[in-house]
Amino acid sequence: MAYGEGIVRGTNIGHAYGRESGSVVNDGVGGPIPLSSTILVDHMTEALSTVFISYSWDSTEHQEWVIQLATALRDAGIDAILDVWDTDLGDDFAAFMEKGVHDSDRVLIVCTDEYVRKANAGQGGVGYEKTIVTGELVRNVGTKKFIPIIRAGLNPDMLVPTFVSTRRYCDFRDNANFATEFEKLVASITHGAVVTKPPLGKPAEATATNPILAPKPPPADTENPTEVYQLAHEFIRANDIVSWRKLAQRLQQIVKPSLRNWRTKHEASIPAGDVPLVDATNEAVALVASPIAMALAGVESRIDAFKDQRGLFDELYHITEWNRAGRVILIELPTTLGFVYQALHGAVCMLTDQPELAVEFATMMVRHGNYDTKAPLWKHHDLVGWPKTLSGSCTVAWKFLMDAFDNWHWLREIFIDLESYKIALISYYIILNFMEYVEALRNNQLDHVKKGGTLHLEIPILFCDENRELIEKALERLSKHPELFDYIIKKGGVSKNQVIVEWDTWASVCQGWLGKGRFWRTGVPHAELLIYLGWK
Repeated sequence: MAYGEGIVRGTNIGHAYGRESGSVVNDGVGGPIPLSSTILVDHMTEALSTVFISYSWDSTEHQEWVIQLATALRDAGIDAILDVWDTDLGDDFAAFMEKGVHDSDRVLIVCTDEYVRKANAGQGGVGYEKTIVTGELVRNVGTKKFIPIIRAGLNPDMLVPTFVSTRRYCDFRDNANFATEFEKLVASITHGAVVTKPPLGKPAEATATNPILAPKPPPADTENPTEVYQLAHEFIRANDIVSWRKLAQRLQQIVKPSLRNWRTKHEASIPAGDVPLVDATNEAVALVASPIAMALAGVESRIDAFKDQRGLFDELYHITEWNRAGRVILIELPTTLGFVYQALHGAVCMLTDQPELAVEFATMMVRHGNYDTKAPLWKHHDLVGWPKTLSGSCTVAWKFLMDAFDNWHWLREIFIDLESYKIALISYYIILNFMEYVEALRNNQLDHVKKGGTLHLEIPILFCDENRELIEKALERLSKHPELFDYIIKKGGVSKNQVIVEWDTWASVCQGWLGKGRFWRTGVPHAELLIYLGWK
């Protein structure tokens, strides 16, 4: 609940579930709730588990529904902790919430549109509980402690808060299914599983003629990124770290000599001037497609043991024994590969609702070429938009990324279609643009702009030229993560008020970069970001 918004005292509900067959309670959300004896679970003589119930005070009717649920749980032998009967006047709600979340065996999160909105925005008691819950999740990421309970929700994409968006939930929206959902909930709390797992039998011996029990097929073709991607997911599902690492080592041994051969092949045939090597770059990407596909499978898994794939960037950007002499357009291939990988990594992070992982990747410290100086990845403009193998043109580079879905068919294993790929990539680059904005605020660069000066962007914003509907869908995806932008602001050392006040100036900087004749009527499309975040 939104603790601190008030509490109800003296509510006499009796033992509603199973005690008055045929009675109903209306919570004002999903209609009448049948209070039938058919939903009773066998009563236990003493509580086996303790649950803490978190909910928001949407209405008196909703609170009564929560009380009825808590009462039914206690009738089933589960010690339900609820503010209305476990706190009194003068009690410290913060201490009550912390103790409830930390000490209980399970935490039930009753989700409604209002609860989700407040949790995602970090408002009120719900917002405070979110910080406690996320802290508990960080300490034990594999815990089953938190159970979302969907009571009501109009937006199918935001039924639960983002901090528990990957958790399995109980759906109490339809009162006709209350008994079934309640039994599943009680079974999970008391027995640790909704469905009892059958006993393990004795395995039969494998035979070459039995397609199910036959020995595993040979490893995937390392030159086929689709097969590598699928094999990587097999290792992830089996939590087979050893096989995962062995596959990575095999790919590493194959890729490096292949790239050096690519260099030898093209040194004798590169055109004069800075003509972008689009076809040659596609050829080089094909040589590293398998390790990239494997790494993106790890990111896609969202599992801690596999999702941190920064190491591949180092392998691509700092190729061992790479000759740094010769034509820049060739010797900078590792930087171009780094550009490709960071873009695909960011897009997969957005597709899988992990924007914080994208920010972590974009802010890692990277040494610039042969120099000893380091800076966050996003500040290396050749790594985020101006790779020299593509003639140092952000226009060519962006088109290269946009064409990737059609050119690299293995991407279809990850993205449903071209639209989902573009939306994910646009979302990522909007985040990068926001990071650059915060940096400009911290360095007082917008004051220079207000005096008539110019500001050159490190992050290309050519996504503005994409279909406006795609950009709006990208903004909608980003609107689910206001806490990410709060984090970027805090890390950048500026205030949220500064960000809001100076945003229009930044939008004009972006429009100036694109050309003042463009978007002069509507403004740059991503200027609506703060509106989508609910900040303006």
